[in-house]
This record gives sequence, structure tokens and C-alpha cells, in this order.
Amino acid sequence: MKRSIMKRILQIMLLAIIAFCFNSCIKTANTPTDLKVRVIDEQGLPFQNAVVYLYETQYDYLHNTNLVLKTNTDNNGYLYVTDLAPVAYYYFIESDCYDNYNTTQQLPTALIPNTLNVYEPIVLSSVGQLLIQNNTFYPYGIYLDGAVVCSTLPAGQNVTIHEVPTGRHIVRIAHQSVYDTNPLDGSNTYTVSCGATTTVTFP
Repeated sequence: MKRSIMKRILQIMLLAIIAFCFNSCIKTANTPTDLKVRVIDEQGLPFQNAVVYLYETQYDYLHNTNLVLKTNTDNNGYLYVTDLAPVAYYYFIESDCYDNYNTTQQLPTALIPNTLNVYEPIVLSSVGQLLIQNNTFYPYGIYLDGAVVCSTLPAGQNVTIHEVPTGRHIVRIAHQSVYDTNPLDGSNTYTVSCGATTTVTFP
């Protein structure tokens, strides 16, 4: 009699375990892959209503094609997206003259399937732009903080350098013509402000 009771108890326990495992599997399979991030500025303050663009590949990110989704952060700077594919998304986030161009453009790892993935924070930095105007009769190379940004700027032409971090920058113009009897080759410091265009004209 005792053996029969014990056997029955074991059967019930086994059935309960099987049912639990089955329900867990069903729940996991039906649980969406979600993403939650917090968007802040360089002082740690949240960005409300920042515009967020998500892409699945770097090509799409660079060419602004095949947009997965466009949404906004909430009042506390949080972005919550549900039912995503488990990939490492590329993203562009902007708010006025702030964006993530000079910080990061991709989630560090692929999203874990069927769970809430939390990545925080994503930092936006302030940017402006430089307008370089070549008012000479000769081509020049343009350098920004020591890096080439325009290998050849033809005579009488302009070039705009976008996504320049706000602050002070060194712009160098490098002479490229053997016909100029008074070639220019020098550097000057210019200040870029948030959302503004700083004009550099030479000579």
C-alpha cells in the first residue's frame, strides 16, 4: 500500500516537472526580443524625445536604407523597443545639435533572443560644422586637427565638414600647386559651436 502511494506521488511529481518544463519552453519561445537603452548627454542628463533610427547592417546605417524603425526616447531618456531580431543593431540618435556620430554607432553585442536586453547609457555629444572656402586660384589640401578631411579643394570651391565636435579645432591649409608664386601653408584655430557653421576663408 505504501509503495503504491509513493509510486503515485512520484508519478504526480514527474508529471508536474514535465508540465513545468513544457510551459517554460512555450513561454520562452513566445517571449519577444526586447531592447531598452537610456540616452544621455556628456553631463549624464537624459535626452527627452530624441529621435532614434535603427538599422540591421552597417551598410544600411551609412546609406540610410532599410530602416528597421524610427522612434523617440521618453521623458526620462529611455528607449524601449519590442519584438526585434537578435542582431547587433546600428543606430543613429539625434536631438537638436546633439547626436551619437562621434561616440558609438552599434550595440556592443547582438541582442539575446526572447529576453529584455538592457544597454545603457548611450551618450550624445554636441556637434557643429566647418565651411571651408578656397578663394584662391590654386588647389589646397585641408587638414582638421592633423587629419586629412579634403585631399584637394579646387580653386574657387567650398567644402563643408559635418559632425565636428564643438570646441576649438586647428585647421591647416596645404599648398598643392607649383604655379603659385606666393603659396599659403598655415594653420589657424577655430571654434565650432553647437548647431552652428564656422566659416574658414582663405586667403
